[in-house]
Amino acid sequence: MKRAPADLQHLGLRSVMGQNQFTGAIRRREFLRLAGVAAGIAGGPIPAAASRPRACIFVHQNGGLSHVDTFDMKPGAPLEIRGEFRPIRTSVPGIHICEHLPLLARRAQDLVIVRSMTGRENNHERAACELRTARRFRMEGDPRQPAEAPSAAPVEGAAQWFEVRPQAGLASCQPLPWRARREAVSLAVYGEARSEAFRRASQTGEEVERWRSSYGGSQLGAACLAARRFVEAGARFVAIDEGYLRYDTHCDHFRRLREELLPSMDRALSALIDDLRERGLLASTLIVATGEFGRSPRINLDGGRDHHAEAWSALLAGGGLTGGRVVGATDATGATVTAQPVYPEDLWASVAALIGAAKAQTALSAAPPEPQLLFGEGRPVPALLC
Repeated sequence: MKRAPADLQHLGLRSVMGQNQFTGAIRRREFLRLAGVAAGIAGGPIPAAASRPRACIFVHQNGGLSHVDTFDMKPGAPLEIRGEFRPIRTSVPGIHICEHLPLLARRAQDLVIVRSMTGRENNHERAACELRTARRFRMEGDPRQPAEAPSAAPVEGAAQWFEVRPQAGLASCQPLPWRARREAVSLAVYGEARSEAFRRASQTGEEVERWRSSYGGSQLGAACLAARRFVEAGARFVAIDEGYLRYDTHCDHFRRLREELLPSMDRALSALIDDLRERGLLASTLIVATGEFGRSPRINLDGGRDHHAEAWSALLAGGGLTGGRVVGATDATGATVTAQPVYPEDLWASVAALIGAAKAQTALSAAPPEPQLLFGEGRPVPALLC
């Protein structure tokens, strides 16, 4: 495979191509055909936002971000549940989020916080499979065995993968096998391949300073900046994976959140919102950030939180949504959903409705010309469609 342009390499975007299968409802079948350059980019001038089809940027907070320490805090709960962090006011009266997310707090008028995500699996691989395929996990053989989820999101269509390694020097651009993607921050772009427009979108050298100053200079910031460029050039769907089990904080939980995980997320997502708005793309681009499950309300003996599929949070912005809202609720400790439960397949059915994506009834033998969303029996959530 040819090397990427030098300016693309400044952000360390390494192309990752391949073809994979996943275990679906009892049978194994091909889910995505990862072939060619698939940025979904048109070669002509970029149309105005009003005439553009809506797009989606999905950020998978791999490992499971703690909802009770971020977007669904419980300050009235006992110390062993509420933890070390304090909630702060946001730009929207009555909505409070974590003190370590001050930039997102200032942009709460743009956010829809879903506090009622719920799932069925406490195993990372199986839960990620459900989140990324929007189908209830079923496996041949021993159900205790983990499942591979080679898809980045429940999308039928051609995709190109990138490994994101921001660094001072140049990074190589080489094909890598699927397994190599598990540890890296990666980005998948879905759509129809157009080589010239892809080349144009790949020319990121002039934005290295923006990556450092606005996006925080992190790997997640580099991925969000790249996602914005692909959407700006016409991609319909971009999926970012923050790295295998990045948020799996069974120990050293509060230090990692305070010093590393939350500042990186706060800078990158806030910059993405601002960047899309400045370019007239926020109204036509839906941002979705969530993990495969949440973290246990009760702090464990190692000072961390364990897996918790009964309740967690998702963050949405843009895409024509009315921001400044909270959807759903959990009980006094964040353990169970008490209002408006949203399963992964319901979230993706809502995304499909918001961006006008077709529903793929079955896996296709060839990539469709436009990305299609798989969401099984999911139903759109009315509170999200406004």
